[in-house]
Amino acid sequence: DSKLELAIQSFEIALEFDRSRLRTLKLLASSLVAGGRAEEAVQIARKLVRLMPTEVESLHLAADILSDNGRIDDAIALVKQALELETKADLFGLLGYCYAKKGANEDAIAYYRLALEKNPSDTLFRTNLGLILQFQGRIDEAIAAYERVTTDTPNSIAQFNLGLIYLAQGRAKEARQAYAQGMERFGAAEAARLGTVRDLKKLVTNGVQTAVASELLNTYWPEQ
Repeated sequence: DSKLELAIQSFEIALEFDRSRLRTLKLLASSLVAGGRAEEAVQIARKLVRLMPTEVESLHLAADILSDNGRIDDAIALVKQALELETKADLFGLLGYCYAKKGANEDAIAYYRLALEKNPSDTLFRTNLGLILQFQGRIDEAIAAYERVTTDTPNSIAQFNLGLIYLAQGRAKEARQAYAQGMERFGAAEAARLGTVRDLKKLVTNGVQTAVASELLNTYWPEQ
C-alpha cells in the first residue's frame, strides 16, 4: 500500500546518507515476511541491489532476504557477486546454506569448509557442516565437527546430535556423557524441542541400543 511504499522510499533516501541502516532495512524485510508479504520483502532486496550494486553488505543483505524467501538461485548469484568484491566467511557460509537448501550437499560442504577456513570459531557453520555430514552418513567427520563445537562454543544441536551418534555407534559411555552434559547445559525442554526424545524412542523401536536409549529416556524424560 502507499504507506509501505512511502516507508521503503524513506529507507532508500536514508541509505544514501547512512549505510548503517542496512540492519533496519533487514528488519523491515523480516517484518514483511512475518506478515505474509514475502513478495514485498523480495522487492526490497532487489531495490537494495539497485541502490548499492558494488557494496558487499548490501549484496549480502539482499541475498539473505532472497534465501529466506526461497529465491535460492537468485541468492547464490548475489553472494557470488559479493565474493568477487570481498572473500568473507559469512558469504561462504551463506553459500553453504543455499546449496544445502537445494540439496547440493557436496557444494554445501565445500562452502562451509571455506567459511571455516576464514573463521574457524564460527559455531553455526560448523554445526551445519556436521548436520550435512551426518545426513550423508559421513559419521566420523560429523563427530569431529560436533566435538569441536561442544568443546569450543557449545550449542544444543551439536550436543544432542553428538550423543545420538555415539549411542547409535554403541559408544554408550560417551553417549551418556554427552547427554548428561547436554542436560546440564541446555535442559530437558530444549532437548525435547530438538526432537531428542523422538530420536531415542526411534532407536528403541528399531532395536538399536534399546537398553541405553530406554535408560536415557527414563532418566531425563520419565513422563514422555
